[in-house]
Amino acid sequence: MVPGKTERVGVRRLKARLTGGVAAALTVAAAVAMTGAAIRLNAVWELPIRGAGRISERTREILARTTEPVRITSFIVSGHPVRRPVARLLIGLQAAAKTGGRALLTVAVVDPRRDLAEARRLIDKGVAPDTLVFEGSGQRLVVGAGELMTVAPDASGEETRRFTGESVCAAAIERLGRGGAPIVYWLTGHGEAATGDYDPQTGYSDVAREITRNGFDLRDIRLWETKGVPSDAAALVVAAPQHAVAPEEVGWVQDYLNKGGRLLYLAPSSGRSGLEEVLARWGLVITPFRAISTRTLSGGDRVITAYADHPITRMFGNTATVFLAPWCIVTLSLSDVQGADRIRVTALALTADDGWGEAGAEDPPRFDPATDIAGPVVVAASAELGGGTSAELGFKPTKIVALGEASFISNGMLGMRLNANRDLLLNMLNWLTGIDAATQPSLGGDAALACGLDRAGWMRVIFWVVGVLPGAVLVVGGVVAVRRHRAG
Repeated sequence: MVPGKTERVGVRRLKARLTGGVAAALTVAAAVAMTGAAIRLNAVWELPIRGAGRISERTREILARTTEPVRITSFIVSGHPVRRPVARLLIGLQAAAKTGGRALLTVAVVDPRRDLAEARRLIDKGVAPDTLVFEGSGQRLVVGAGELMTVAPDASGEETRRFTGESVCAAAIERLGRGGAPIVYWLTGHGEAATGDYDPQTGYSDVAREITRNGFDLRDIRLWETKGVPSDAAALVVAAPQHAVAPEEVGWVQDYLNKGGRLLYLAPSSGRSGLEEVLARWGLVITPFRAISTRTLSGGDRVITAYADHPITRMFGNTATVFLAPWCIVTLSLSDVQGADRIRVTALALTADDGWGEAGAEDPPRFDPATDIAGPVVVAASAELGGGTSAELGFKPTKIVALGEASFISNGMLGMRLNANRDLLLNMLNWLTGIDAATQPSLGGDAALACGLDRAGWMRVIFWVVGVLPGAVLVVGGVVAVRRHRAG
C-alpha cells in the first residue's frame, strides 16, 4: 500500500474511533443525566389496566348535571403515594367534563415544596398540604390525601391499600353543585344500626362516611327529644331498630310523612320496629318471609340483578347488588285514583323468577308451595304520593323507600368492594331528597398499574446502563477486533 494512502486510512480510522468514543461518552453522560433527573423528579411510568384512567359513568353523570364552575387544586407533595393517581384522575375528570359539555372544570397542581407563592396563598386560606381543594359556588371543600385511599382485605385476607379517589372527587363535585347540604336525620335510641359503629363487619361507619361525602349533612336524632321530625329534614333514615319505636314516635313519623316527608326504612333482621303499620298505609308491607335466591356468591347471600324502571334503579341494568337475608316486601295498590292523589308503589329490586320467600328456616332452604311465596320476590320498594305535582304549587310529595334489611350496606359488605350496594343507597337518598336523575354504579375507575423506582432502584439502573451494558459492548467489540486483526 502507498505510504500516503496508508496514513490517510490511519487518520480516518483514528477519527472514527474518536467519534465513536465521543458518541459513547455522550450516550453515557445522557444516560446518567436522565437517570439523575428521574431520581430528582421521582419519575413514574403509568400503565392503564382494566380501564384504569377512565372515568366511570356515575362520575360522568354527576359532571353532566353540574352547571357551576368548579376548580380542583392538587396540593400534594411530590413523592406522596397518591400524587400520581390523583394527577391521572384529574386529567380524566377534565376530559370527561369537556365531553359532557356542561361542567366547567379547572385543574391546578401545586407542589407545597416547589410552588412557593401558590403554596403560601393556599396556606393563608387555611389549607394544609397533602390535600385536594375543591372550590365552586362560593364554597370550599378540602379532602385529605389519606381519604383517597381505602384499606380493605384482599382475596387472601391481607390488608391492601386501594386508591378510591374517583368516588371521593365525584362526591365533592356533587356536594358543591347542591349549594347547601341537605340534612339527613338518622334515627337513634332503639338499637339501630349506628353511624359511629366502626366494627369492620357489622358496623355502619363506612356508609355514614359515603353519605357525608356525597353532600349530605348526616345527623343523629332522638325523636323523644325533638318531639317530631325537624322541619329542616331532607330525609329521615330508620336503619334496623332492634327495639320497637314508641307509639308517640310512630305518630310523629306518620305526621312527618303526611306533610311531604321522606323516609328511608331498612328493616331489622329480627323482631318488629313498630313502623310496619305506617309503611303498610303507604303500600309497603314487610313480610315474615326471607328472600331466597339461587344466585349467590357464598351460599349465604342473595345476588340481585332485576330492577324496576325507576329513577333510583334505571341505570343499574344487569349490575349485581348483594343482600344477606332480606325480608320480602309486598307492594299494594291502594287506590284507583289517578294523578297526584294516587300513591305510586314500585318494586325496585327483585330476585330472579326462581327465587322465593321462605317461611321456615330450612338449611339448605327448599321451596314449599304450601307455605312459601313464589318468586320473583321484592327486596326493595318505593312509594310516592304527589310526585306529578308541580313544585310551583308549593306541594311537597311524600317519598318512601323500604328495604328488607340493613346489612347490605354494613362495613363488611362495603369492604368487599360492593360498589353497587353503596350506589344503590346513594341513589335512594338522591331520589328522596329531590335529585331524580339516576346514576350508574361506579365500576372502578380507580385502579392502575404505576411503574416507578425508588432511589436504590434508580442506582441499579445507572449500574446497568452505565456500567454493565457498555462494558459488555466493549468486551464484544474487543473480541471482534482481535479476531479481525489475527485474520488480517
